[in-house]
Amino acid sequence: QITNTLKVMAVGLSQIISTQMEVSRIEHLRQMADKAEMRALQSKINPHFLFNALNAISSSIRLNQDTARQLIINLSRYLRYNLELNDELIDIRKELHQIQDYIAIEQARFGNKLTVIYDIDDDIAVRIPSLLIQPLVENAIV
Repeated sequence: QITNTLKVMAVGLSQIISTQMEVSRIEHLRQMADKAEMRALQSKINPHFLFNALNAISSSIRLNQDTARQLIINLSRYLRYNLELNDELIDIRKELHQIQDYIAIEQARFGNKLTVIYDIDDDIAVRIPSLLIQPLVENAIV
């Protein structure tokens, strides 16, 4: 009787462990898929944006070299930020600086048609996935 009871308990425990291992494996696969999706999103730099940014810089070179110089700095920081991305959370301030570079380039293109007002709490200290805010800003401008 005891041997049979132990056998039933061992089978039950084995099933619980197998189920836990399967749940853990599925969770790991889901995390890997999420990371792959995030990397795919992060790797996309809109070619139209790059083309338009270079055109804005080209136009600025003739009109105002200081503006052109600043746009080149904005674009290089923007591109560097996108190339250095990883799967980790980043400080929201870093994301906001990248967005400010993006907006500066777009303002050079749109001139007075694009006005941006920043209302950012000085004490903000949040970590977010990189490029979380960027698509929202991009869609708001385009």
